[in-house]
Amino acid sequence: MFYLGGSEFPTTTEQLIASVTQGAARLFTLASSGGAMKIEGGSYPSFSLVTIDLTGARAVDRLPPEPKGVGPSQPGVFADRLEVAAHPLYIRQAAVQLDLTAASARFVYDRDASGSPILSLADAQDGRMTIAIQKPELDALVLSGAKEAASKQGVQILEMSLGLTQIDPRALAVEVRAKVKKLFVTTTLTLRGKLKVDDNLNAGVSDLTVSGDGMMGDMAAAAIRPKFQEIDGRSFPLTALSLGQVRLRNLEVQAGDVVKVTAEFGS
Repeated sequence: MFYLGGSEFPTTTEQLIASVTQGAARLFTLASSGGAMKIEGGSYPSFSLVTIDLTGARAVDRLPPEPKGVGPSQPGVFADRLEVAAHPLYIRQAAVQLDLTAASARFVYDRDASGSPILSLADAQDGRMTIAIQKPELDALVLSGAKEAASKQGVQILEMSLGLTQIDPRALAVEVRAKVKKLFVTTTLTLRGKLKVDDNLNAGVSDLTVSGDGMMGDMAAAAIRPKFQEIDGRSFPLTALSLGQVRLRNLEVQAGDVVKVTAEFGS
């Protein structure tokens, strides 16, 4: 669920707080130096309340990789109540709201493929999670990423609009219209596809098509179509927050003025 600082697993409450905060600082620019984790009640390794606050943290460039343990794991810590929040967390300049709560949260220590220690959620009860972003914020995030990708091909994006239509509780139809310019030629391209969120909070893209307006648009679409074919069928993480061994259920994606992903987890 979280990377830990240092190379060893913590053995005290103070070490746990410092290790989680240092691990978060590897992935984000934290807004406060006071620590990302707070603990109330109990004594190591069993606590009444564990709070992890990422409000104001920034992943300036892109989402960091999801922490994945390769085992073998060993007993970690337990919290009667777990609360994780970010109001908001920034991906580039886009503000993302995150809320996660659970009861009887049991963690294990593990290591990723490089040997870095992680704290992984092994079990929980009555877990609920919400990730939300205002539609204009999402538009700006998509535009920022598109401009970066286009510039590598010598293309300038002048305007862009993003349309989202609900297909089913987990899937959206996506339409992106972009006015682009390369050298002295300006045209409009339309990208269409589907986006579906899985139980691991990965967004899978499929059925990608690209078309252009007029002869020049058709030529531009033909030139970039192989790039889109490379990502058709791929999945991309929606969040750096991993739920470890716990799997989501009743996951829903909602498109509107606010784009929201909600889910439950645990027994």
